[in-house]
Amino acid sequence: MKKQNHNSWNVFRGIMAFTAIICACFAAVNGFGMESIGLISATGAAAAISPESLKEIQEQIKLKQDLIEKAIELKLSKSDVEQIKADIEKMNQKGFDDLNEIVKKQGETIALLEKSKKESKSMSFKSFINDSVEKIKDSLMLAQKNRSNTFISVVSDENPEHVKAAGTITFGNITGREMLAGELVPGYTDIATRRPFLVNLFGRRSTTAKTVHLVDKRNRDGSAAYTAEGTLKPSIDFDFVEVKLDMLKIAAKVKVSTEMLADISFMRSAINDELLTELNLTLDEELYSGANMEGLLSYATAFSAGTLAGTIITPNNFDVIRAAISQIVLANFVPNICILNPADAAAMDLTKGTDGHYIMPPFSTAGGATIGGVRIVENPGVTAGDYIIGDFSKAIFYQRDGINIMVGWENDDFTKNLVTIIGELRGNLYISENNEGAFVVGDFTTDIAALAV
Repeated sequence: MKKQNHNSWNVFRGIMAFTAIICACFAAVNGFGMESIGLISATGAAAAISPESLKEIQEQIKLKQDLIEKAIELKLSKSDVEQIKADIEKMNQKGFDDLNEIVKKQGETIALLEKSKKESKSMSFKSFINDSVEKIKDSLMLAQKNRSNTFISVVSDENPEHVKAAGTITFGNITGREMLAGELVPGYTDIATRRPFLVNLFGRRSTTAKTVHLVDKRNRDGSAAYTAEGTLKPSIDFDFVEVKLDMLKIAAKVKVSTEMLADISFMRSAINDELLTELNLTLDEELYSGANMEGLLSYATAFSAGTLAGTIITPNNFDVIRAAISQIVLANFVPNICILNPADAAAMDLTKGTDGHYIMPPFSTAGGATIGGVRIVENPGVTAGDYIIGDFSKAIFYQRDGINIMVGWENDDFTKNLVTIIGELRGNLYISENNEGAFVVGDFTTDIAALAV
C-alpha cells in the first residue's frame, strides 16, 4: 500500500510540474521578461490552474476509486479495502490542500508580476505591439467591418523612449543592386525582317524523293482543218520531254553553349525562330531572282507593248500594269497577282491630276487593291521600279520533308559544352516551259516610255 501511495504522489507531482510549465508559457505570451519567469519557477507553485488541469486531477481521483471497486471485485479482505479507502481519502485531502495553496500563491505571484511590470523601465517589442494592438482593437474591427482603407496610428504614450529614432530610408540603405532589378518581361523583341511571301503565292507539292521527274508536251505540229468528203485528213503531232528537277538544299547552323540553353528560357525558341526566318528569306530570294535555282526572273517573259506601243497619252504605272495583263491574256493565261515594291505601290496610290485630286483609273478598285482584276501584293523583296505579273498557279514549288531542325555535336563540341543546331530545307521551283508566257516582268520607266505617244 505504501508503494501505491508513492505512485499516486508521483502522479500528483507530475501534474504540478505540468501546471508550472503552463505558467511559464503564460508569462512568456504576456510579455514578461526572463526575470519574471525565473520568479515563477522559484515559487514552485504559481501555476495557472486551467480547467483542463483540474479535470486531469479529477480523473486521477476517479482512477483510485475504480481501484477500490476492482479490489472489491477481487474479493480482497475488508481490512485491505478499508486501507485503500483511507489512503485515497488522505491523498484527496492533501491534493485539494495543495491546490488551494497553488491558487493562493498564484494570486500573490501574479500581483508581484504586475507590480514588476509597471515599475519596469524597459518594454519588449512584443509587449509594445501587444499593448498597441489592444488599444486599437476596436478601430481594427471597425475597419475590417467596413472593408475600408483606414490609417491607424500606433503610439507608445507611456514609454516614448522605447521607440528608436530613425532616419529617412533611401537607396543608401541598400547593399547590393540585384534587388533593384526591375521587372523582366518574358521573351525578347525580335529584329525587324522582311516577310517572305513568294512561296505562299505558288502552288506547293511535297516529295520524299531526291529528284522529281516531270513531262512536258511540246512542239505541236499541224492542226485540225475542214476536209471534204473523200479527201486526206490533216496530220498533227507533238513531242514529250522529260524534265528532271533536283531538290536543292538551303541550310544554316548556330553553335551555342549548353549553359545558354539551360539558363535562358527562350534561347532555344529564339534560335529556332532565327533559323526558320533565315531559311525562308533565302528561299524567297531564290524564288525571285534564282541565284542557284531558276526563279521567277528566269522564267518570266519580258514586257512587250505590242499593239499598244506608242499609243498611250501620258502613260503611268497603272497603264503599264494594264498593258502587261493584256500581254498575259493574249498568251492564253489568266493573271491573278502583281508583285510590287512598296515604294512603287505608294507612288501609284498618290498619283494626282494637275488640279491636285487623286487619280484612280476606272479599271482599279478603290484603294488600288486590284488593277484590271489582278491583286496587288507589296513586298520589299521586289526590286524598286520593277514588277512581275502572272498566273501564279502555274508556278509549283516542290519541297522535300519540310524544314528540319537538328541538334548535335561537331568536332570538339562535346568537350567544350557546345551544341550545334542546324536548320535546312530542300526544294525547287518548277515552271513548265509551256507556261513561261504566264509571267511578265518589266520596269516602269522603260515600259512607260514604250507606251507613250
